[in-house]
Amino acid sequence: MKYLNRLAVLALVLMAIIIPIVFTAINKHTNKAIEENAKTAQSYAKESSEKRLQSEAEYTEISKVIPGIVCIGSDLMASAGTNSTNFASDLQNKLNEDGYKIPITNLAVRGENMLTILGRIGVVPFVISQDVTIPTVADLIDISLDSSEDGYVWPLAISSDSSNFNPVTVAGHEGMIGGDVRTDPETGENRHYFVRMTDGEPFTIPAGSVVNTSSDDEFKDFVHIIWVGENDKWDNYELLSSYIERIVASCGANKNRYLVLGLISGDNESAREYDRIMEASFGSHYMNVRKYLSGIKLEDTDVDFTDEDKAEQAAGRIPQCFLQQGGLVLNDKGYNVLLDYVYNGLVANDCIRKPKNQ
Repeated sequence: MKYLNRLAVLALVLMAIIIPIVFTAINKHTNKAIEENAKTAQSYAKESSEKRLQSEAEYTEISKVIPGIVCIGSDLMASAGTNSTNFASDLQNKLNEDGYKIPITNLAVRGENMLTILGRIGVVPFVISQDVTIPTVADLIDISLDSSEDGYVWPLAISSDSSNFNPVTVAGHEGMIGGDVRTDPETGENRHYFVRMTDGEPFTIPAGSVVNTSSDDEFKDFVHIIWVGENDKWDNYELLSSYIERIVASCGANKNRYLVLGLISGDNESAREYDRIMEASFGSHYMNVRKYLSGIKLEDTDVDFTDEDKAEQAAGRIPQCFLQQGGLVLNDKGYNVLLDYVYNGLVANDCIRKPKNQ
């Protein structure tokens, strides 16, 4: 019994010695783990902060080189008649999702012809057709607009904020031009009005005075996506190409960063000459929309198609499943399928950039 009591006492003594040692060891291990976790968290936070600052610095440098993208065109670029598509906005969303902080401005106006588009962006300027006297009081004064080259114009959305037309400068005077009337579809005769910005001394705008719009210089250094020509009857694709070349030449710092989107009409045979000229003029910058949409495998899309659609593709035509009724403009499905093609064209032609760590 006495022996057992001694063992019990010894056990209690050992426990009194061992337990503090174990708890001390556990605490040291726990404290070390806490310290290591804290160091890891601090390191991660520092690394994340450095990456964020680096990305912001890279974004700043990228914006100096590529300040934005501007879309030039008419019905096709404006996604006219679609139910839920805004092609430029959808492209902007795709860029944002993939880490490209590059703003897109869409200057497309539905219904305008080539010379009107060129006039609005200052490549082939509008001119005042006849002398016009502007009175002291700011009031609506009738004017007529011409192109500075052979052909007629009809600015259809000059009062629209999205067209970046106003304010204008004419003969050194700033004002606003309004109206959207084309009085003679055959001759292109039109009547618009000019209103000076503030009251002042009367002045005369001589015939032939150039109209400088707000789009003339604001987007010169932007990457251009050009989709033009659908509202003109072309029998001279060399002329169409030359107009597009002038848009490219008018660009500032990004003359080598642009895309030219092709017309959607025709087939492999009828569009052969058009494609040849566009490819020769613009190389990799030319995006053959007709060829792409007539060549894409319909089974790989979510589009409902028919045997007639497959037959259209076989001839090199865009199938009806990608077109609105009448076949002049793409439908929502067509624009959605085209989005990746244009996006990849921007990447391939160094039109968009993002930080290296993204």
